[in-house]
Amino acid sequence: MRAVLDGLAADPAGGPAQATDPTDPTGATAAVRARMHAAIERGSFEEARDLLSELVARGEIEHGRQLLVTGDARAALSVLERGLGLLEGRPADADARLLRGEAALRVGRESGERDLCDLALSDFLAVATSRASSEAWLAASRAARVLGRGDDALEYARNAMQVARLTGEAPKAVVLPTAGPAQRVVAEASVDAWYAAQAADPGTAWSRGYFLEARAALEALASRAPDDPWTWNELARVHEAAGAFADAERVARTGLKFLPCDGALCATLARVIEARAGRAERIAAFERLAATEPACALAQWYPAEGRFADAVERYAAGEDARALFAEAERGFARARALESGYDRPAREHEALCRAGVGWCALAAGELEAAQSAFLAMEDLFAGAVATELPGRLGAGVLGLDLVGAAFAKRGADVARPQAIDDLERAGRIYEFLRRAQPDEARWANNAGFFHRDTAVALHDRAHALAASDRARVEEANRMLGRAKELMEQSYAAYVEAARLAPDDVRVQNDTALILVYYLQRDLARAKELLERVRALGEERLVALRARAAEEGLAPEERARRRVELEELETGVGDVYQNLGVIALTFDGDPKAALPWLEQCLVTGPDPREEVRGPDGYLERCKAALASGRDPRIQPGERWDAPIPARAR
Repeated sequence: MRAVLDGLAADPAGGPAQATDPTDPTGATAAVRARMHAAIERGSFEEARDLLSELVARGEIEHGRQLLVTGDARAALSVLERGLGLLEGRPADADARLLRGEAALRVGRESGERDLCDLALSDFLAVATSRASSEAWLAASRAARVLGRGDDALEYARNAMQVARLTGEAPKAVVLPTAGPAQRVVAEASVDAWYAAQAADPGTAWSRGYFLEARAALEALASRAPDDPWTWNELARVHEAAGAFADAERVARTGLKFLPCDGALCATLARVIEARAGRAERIAAFERLAATEPACALAQWYPAEGRFADAVERYAAGEDARALFAEAERGFARARALESGYDRPAREHEALCRAGVGWCALAAGELEAAQSAFLAMEDLFAGAVATELPGRLGAGVLGLDLVGAAFAKRGADVARPQAIDDLERAGRIYEFLRRAQPDEARWANNAGFFHRDTAVALHDRAHALAASDRARVEEANRMLGRAKELMEQSYAAYVEAARLAPDDVRVQNDTALILVYYLQRDLARAKELLERVRALGEERLVALRARAAEEGLAPEERARRRVELEELETGVGDVYQNLGVIALTFDGDPKAALPWLEQCLVTGPDPREEVRGPDGYLERCKAALASGRDPRIQPGERWDAPIPARAR
């Protein structure tokens, strides 16, 4: 037994452990080992066994300390709990409690487990009140801050400094690994207390006392660690909170001499300069900084941000701020060229600048310039066209929607020579939007609609050209080829719209319409779409008719319901018409077509002249029934049929 105990009592290096052992900073473990060695020499083996148990416990505690050093606080907490359990019944071990408190504080802070933070504070206070330990008071201050007990945190920090003065030793970490500088803990508690006092009773002598204490703590810390950006920034912010903007600016500039282009200091400097002297001075100050610190990205960022803010305000006031938006965009681009970390935020601001240019151009009635600016947003990154400044600068998609609608309105005037070009521009805009936001049914529907209208207008112009000048038939046929391409694009867009809006009667019907009247193919698919939407529309009509006929409705509500009903009736009527046209002109079955054509004329307010008018579908249907003539469409009658070189 003695040999075993002798071996355990021996220092790993072969001699008695020394108090200078880095794993035993206070010498407590060495003292226990020495006492156990003495007990063995005296033959007091029971005492030696107890001391051995204590040594094992201290081994666990040392293991926990090492885990804290490596950053594994949760594992450290478990090991330290075990070590303290082995010491049960013996005098409390202050070092072990400090270590457990530190582990509990870290885990509690990271996981939000308040009970662990309470345990930490309890451990720290138990040590602080049992011995003169500035380290324990500082730890208690940190725990109190985590728990939101600002007054206690400051009191404990003050106690730490008082203990240091009484003992003549500067407060420092002896037991706790990586606990941080003592002066930082004091400064943090002082700053928190100042902000709380300023919020509770601003401008009084009472709150100023807290200000002076916080300022002194931060200035002391800055003198010891001038390369710590937190200290300079907090000192500047303390002055800022007190309304001393010039002092805040002076501190921030001093900090930047030690820490050029520090992000937090630059942000504070920009803020306090603008508060003191306005946005123009902020822009000028950072331009001067750019001259002395050409590699500083923030020296480009803050002037750009200031100009952007000016541009937004001027746009809101009705001014044309395009030049200012463009200048701001160039500044953001320079910032990201200097520092890749600013790439995404800079690009987002550049997108907003291009949106600003677009909105200014739209306000000036310059549709082409507005379109160009809004489209250019997407060159910066995918989805940039949706970037907005809520309530102040709309997204590019909204601007493009307005531009597209304006082109469509101009294109509706068929007498204008550029009418077709304007319709095509509208179609291209909505095609872009549907690809930029592929889950938005509205864009797909609008793209289909304007591609179709452009194709129809081009088709009609081609036939008019050929009719007016037979020498230009070849040119007219090229126009027809382009019209066919646009109609294919229309169908592709409508297919997407139908997928995104499966219960929209109008969208489903319009998708089928392209196949029935223009592309004149895939009729089985067209029928499938129409039959499904017919059943859906008829079911809804029953409910809407009942709602529109309800008693006691306000006039506005009755009118709204009537409009809703008429829109659905028109859509269902379109379905009936299209089913009739398929039966007549593709299936060659006038008997099947007749009830559909008759039904469409009594469904909805649309007069449907193409059905009831001279040589309309109804007349042709009845003529086919009477004569037995084949009513199916012939190759030369197809919508996309080429114009023959000679007159028919």
